[in-house]
Amino acid sequence: MPFVAWTPPDTASLGSSTSPPTLGVNFMEASQKEICIAMHAQKGQLTMTFHQDLALGVGGVLWNCGRALIACMMRHPDLIRGHNVLELGCGTGAVGLASALLQPRSVVLTDLPMLLPLATRNTLRTRAEHAAVLASVEIAVHEYTWGTPPPRLPQTRDVVLCSDCLYDPCVFDSFRQSLLDLTHDESRVLLAYKQRMLARETEVLTSLAKHFDLRVYTTDDNDTSNFNQDNVFVFLLTRRPRVSILSA
Repeated sequence: MPFVAWTPPDTASLGSSTSPPTLGVNFMEASQKEICIAMHAQKGQLTMTFHQDLALGVGGVLWNCGRALIACMMRHPDLIRGHNVLELGCGTGAVGLASALLQPRSVVLTDLPMLLPLATRNTLRTRAEHAAVLASVEIAVHEYTWGTPPPRLPQTRDVVLCSDCLYDPCVFDSFRQSLLDLTHDESRVLLAYKQRMLARETEVLTSLAKHFDLRVYTTDDNDTSNFNQDNVFVFLLTRRPRVSILSA
């Protein structure tokens, strides 16, 4: 699998941006009420259509981080198939709903209350348009604020999806705590991250590296994959087993 080990502060492998940080999607695209995404899966091309609402803020739009994460999952469906998946900060729900096409056991979309109607609307649409594929996949939408106790779910989460969750430094600590609360030994996190303030974001990745093994997605086991040359990178985080005091 084309993920290579990444140990902070290995910022050189991510490159450096000399341009001002952007969201990677222009205003015209972000303003569209619907967005159609063509996904190249192992079994052929799939198309999904999602509602957007820029009036809801950045969470109401599918940005490049989400597109990069969808593309990565489509190329490597084994990351999702058969697992219980949760998306943090789902916004439109596009990433989590795309993962549902790869036959996980279940998908839970989570976000703040103001974004849940949009995620629910897209869930209903996706269920209707891909009914046969999703017949055996449980999909739920839950309110969740980072840093608070996670929602009670019938299954533990094997895979956590995070798309563009590192744009606001005010929530870095809460985001990190949520990842620790939601994952168990050997859980995986797929994190699509846009480089904006590298030094600041490296601090978060360094903090996560205390609990997770970090690997960065590459195109050929050598060159880091930079989605659309927009300084968007996909990380695979694997939770390390916690050492029990009794067994130490």
